[in-house]
Formats: sequence, C-alpha cells, structure tokens
Amino acid sequence: MRRAIMLTHINKILFATTLERETRAVTEMAASLAVKYGAEVIMVHALEPLGNFGRAIVDSYISKELAEKIRSEGRDELMRDIETKVRTFFEEEMITDPSQQHLLKEIIVREVNPEELILDVAEEKNVDLIVMGSHRRRGLSKVIMGSTARKVVELAERPVLCVPLKN
Repeated sequence: MRRAIMLTHINKILFATTLERETRAVTEMAASLAVKYGAEVIMVHALEPLGNFGRAIVDSYISKELAEKIRSEGRDELMRDIETKVRTFFEEEMITDPSQQHLLKEIIVREVNPEELILDVAEEKNVDLIVMGSHRRRGLSKVIMGSTARKVVELAERPVLCVPLKN
C-alpha cells in the first residue's frame, strides 16, 4: 500500500541578505520561489553590533551620555537608510514585474548577529522556508570557522535553503 505524500506549502519565505553583489543567485532563488508559490517574502539584514574594543575607543574620547546619544540617533538613521537600501535592492534585483511587488511583506533590520536575527525572525514570523547564501570554505578554515549558514542549518526548526556564493 502506498503512503500519501504530504505536499509542503510555502507561504512565507525569510530571505537573509547582506546586500552584496555576490548574493544575486540567492536573490534570484528567493524571488523565483516567491513567485512560483505566491509566497510573501520577509527580508532580513543584520548589522553587526559594535564590539567591546570599538565601544571602548568611542567611550575614551567622549562622555558616555554623548556616546549613547550619538549611537541611538545614528542607529535609527542607519536602520532607516539600510531599510531603504534593502527595499531598493528588492525592487531592482528581485522583481521584474511590478505586479509582484506585493510579495515583499516586510523588511527587518536589527543590530544583532546574523544567525540570531535569522533564527529569531523565522520563529517570530513562523516562516515556511529560510533562503540564504553560503560561502564555500576550503581546508582548515572549514574546520576552524563556523559560518552563519552552518549555524542556522544546525539550529533552525524549519527548512533552510543555502545557495552557494561565489567567493
């Protein structure tokens, strides 16, 4: 007796982008899947937080109050600027037909590590698929350095599609 195959429905795609030119293949994959399945796309972009060393340098030259004010205002402006860039990137790279612009449901930019952002948003938005790029590593760097893609694949509770990036 044959078992029935359950078809997977893809209604929400989380597309993680770095906004780099080399991510074109990832962009095309996310766009084609969104169009094929009529899925909405949630684009995410992570801003790496300022490390302790960088924060110490800033704090040594200006007061903590001024540093926090600059960080806060600068962060807000930077987030808006990146959100605009992400939207432009989507419109220029992903959408060839203006009638498909509704596929971009949301843009999320946060100051966190990329894997944390991807995993958190995937859970928050209950996405059906994560689409992201993956750098090819060779030799010792493959053993020593864990990539964002590897961490997401290991920890995600939903399917992850990793598209190889050209280095």
